[in-house]
Amino acid sequence: MRVSRVGLSVLLMACGGAQANTPVEHAAAEPAPPVRAAPAPVTSAPGAEAEATGESRLAVRGIEGSMSGHDVNQTMERRTSELAACQAHAVPALTGAVVYGIKVDGEGQVNEVTLRSSDLGDRSLERCVAEVIERTPFPRPNGGNARFTWTMTLEPASARAVPEAWEREQIEQVIDKNLSELHEECKIESFARHLGATAYVNKRGRVIAASVTGKSGATDEHLDCVVLALRKWRMPKPKLRFAKVSFPLKEGQRAIAQRRGGKKR
Repeated sequence: MRVSRVGLSVLLMACGGAQANTPVEHAAAEPAPPVRAAPAPVTSAPGAEAEATGESRLAVRGIEGSMSGHDVNQTMERRTSELAACQAHAVPALTGAVVYGIKVDGEGQVNEVTLRSSDLGDRSLERCVAEVIERTPFPRPNGGNARFTWTMTLEPASARAVPEAWEREQIEQVIDKNLSELHEECKIESFARHLGATAYVNKRGRVIAASVTGKSGATDEHLDCVVLALRKWRMPKPKLRFAKVSFPLKEGQRAIAQRRGGKKR
């Protein structure tokens, strides 16, 4: 299946998320490779057992039912145009993978979509894709309710959009200056050790897209707040058009002590 879309480059591999809808500074859309679909393993829920009896009969055996990996891939491939619409205004430098956990009932209707993991760095896009999955009817699973995963991998829109890969150390001063305030503003101190952020920076040192992932008790409101706060950070200016950086949101002990000491005063 080949679908040409301007500014889109997606590798579909057998799964949503959320970001605040805030204005984003974008580069002009660039032609990109067509959508490519490829099979990938579909994993079952905890305690479930995956069974393969041939490439075309890969099945995910859930707690109560099973869903063919082929059916999952075919179903999501039919949503290519909707997935492309989610990326219509996305930053051209986006690169990474998003893994969604999906639960369907005995009729194939989606009951639940969760963001398992992501290093993509665009919460708005993650949420949009999740909404596409939520309204997607799947084939009836064998035996009842079924759980499985689906992964979407994106590549930069063009060679010119490939971002610089930054390490945390390159923005250490920015983190030291802003992280404590972010913790207070978004009230994530009890969740932060489980959370990590990914951000894209443009030539002017502005954060133009970001996302937060990690297993924690943080709500969508917490995570949306973090993304909004990250968008206010002023970063170093990359040498290329874009830079991408990932870093944990946990504060160091020294920063925690300083913040708590400041409150006592």
